[in-house]
Amino acid sequence: MSTYHCDTMHPIKDGDEFIRYDRHGYPDSHRIVECAKDAAKEFAGRIARRQYGRRGYCHHVRLDGVSTDGRYANYEAFIGYPAQGGGTNGRNIWLAVHVKPTAEPGRIGPWS
Repeated sequence: MSTYHCDTMHPIKDGDEFIRYDRHGYPDSHRIVECAKDAAKEFAGRIARRQYGRRGYCHHVRLDGVSTDGRYANYEAFIGYPAQGGGTNGRNIWLAVHVKPTAEPGRIGPWS
């Protein structure tokens, strides 16, 4: 079972279940963390709600790079809040998600 860490936020483990919020800040569905990308989306959602309040959300997450030793991966995420006309006002952020125990070098599976 892997544990994911990002900065000073509470760590996330494989199999943890989180509530996913829609773009208006209301509970939408449940999400189970199965890989580091799922953890990165939850970390980005936490940052969005911290910066933009209840309406803040993570629009998308993209894998940016993986360390060669399998200890961490960098993700780019777009966070923001709903705008008029169906758009999103926000910005890109980059996250370093660390995994313990380390992933096997050369395998991108746990990261994507």
